[in-house]
Amino acid sequence: MTDDPDLLRLGAQVEAAQAKLVMLGDERQLGPVGPGGAMRALVERHPAILHTLDDNHRQVDSGERAALEQLQAGNVGVAAAWYHAHGRINTQPDRHWTLRRAVEGGRRISTPAVMPLSSLTSGALWLS
Repeated sequence: MTDDPDLLRLGAQVEAAQAKLVMLGDERQLGPVGPGGAMRALVERHPAILHTLDDNHRQVDSGERAALEQLQAGNVGVAAAWYHAHGRINTQPDRHWTLRRAVEGGRRISTPAVMPLSSLTSGALWLS
């Protein structure tokens, strides 16, 4: 999520310190907040020095792994259908209910900078 100007400043500092910059990330995930594209450009231009971690250790469920692969491939509908069918997404037809529930959940958090897991009403995402 680092934008190009910040990455350029970091690179200059690394070079001045005669250090090594190792970048980790997935160019298919969230893009930078500002102008960017450096990660994707590096992946495309320098594949010989790219090391890829191919094993997924986060999703244990094989169905969830398959849904994630669909999501990464751009098949959002297929992935969303699996997530919905397995209780990962809780949809509601009423936008006002969704917003009210989100606000009520936020009010139960004692310190805005810290969100204890016990303050969450559910692990689900409410969409309308």
